Amino acid sequence: MEDPFLNDLWQDLGNYDKGETFEEAENHQKETPSLAYLRLKNIGEHSPLADSLVKDIQNSIIRYIETIDALTVAKIKKDEPKERERSDLARRLAHNALISNLNILNRYCLKNGLDTGWRIMIGSDRDQVKTWALGVAKEVIQERLR
Repeated sequence: MEDPFLNDLWQDLGNYDKGETFEEAENHQKETPSLAYLRLKNIGEHSPLADSLVKDIQNSIIRYIETIDALTVAKIKKDEPKERERSDLARRLAHNALISNLNILNRYCLKNGLDTGWRIMIGSDRDQVKTWALGVAKEVIQERLR
């Protein structure tokens, strides 16, 4: 196990108290983003429109990760405050776009009687969406490289 942050340890301990080992708790935390992503991707098989909506989400994840990276670089370089503000605005807009695309696909699923459990697994607040996107970004990028 990598060096977890303190709150990660507390969450693992909470799951351990529920009868899971630390390894099971760690695997559970890693599986949830991927499982939600897999369920989301399966929606794309429903129709060309659904496939397009899933691709929009994949593109949004990649764009969001790029903007997080750009903001981090701006902070490390101690760029001008205006540059950091531009980077932060780009990150916020990319995050909003990702949330919007998730909501669009969710509405499509509701309208067509398709699985919406993936949306519940991702969560509804901004921090949950961020955590999920960071959790699946590597998977999305690796798929693009294949």
